[in-house]
Amino acid sequence: MFGAPIPSSSHTSVTVAPTAMQMPGQLQTIIPNTTQEGIYLADPVAWMPSPETASSPPASDLRDATGQPEITIQQANAKLYEQQKQAEASLYAREAEAEAKLFEQQKEAENIRAMYVAKADCIGRMLSAFSGNHVALQEILMLERGTYTELASINATAVKGLQPKISV
Repeated sequence: MFGAPIPSSSHTSVTVAPTAMQMPGQLQTIIPNTTQEGIYLADPVAWMPSPETASSPPASDLRDATGQPEITIQQANAKLYEQQKQAEASLYAREAEAEAKLFEQQKEAENIRAMYVAKADCIGRMLSAFSGNHVALQEILMLERGTYTELASINATAVKGLQPKISV
């Protein structure tokens, strides 16, 4: 099987990966001799069948095998890009919604503050109209807000619940 190599008229050099004795990154160049059964490289362990005897896959299979990883990488990149754009769109929508809600709450707070500022201004003017008399201002505000009427109805309900027997 590994007889003496038959000399060939044409020698081609073959570059192979580094062996264990060589430093990584160095390539080894070997001039092969052709035999009837294959290429005999200088080392019987490194015997390779000749291209005629080796069974090689059809060229279309090689293109599919080498092209498939590129297609898979492109598909993965496209999917990643699509997911990134969806995430950005979702983030933008949530940010816009949050900003709208914040704006609405700020406007509501401004309106409430404006209402209380107006009430304080009104009470200040009324106090100055009563020449600083706090008791008079308190009675007027209680009349305006219906506090006396509400107190009277609560007292009437409480007395009614006691069921008093009043005789004159």
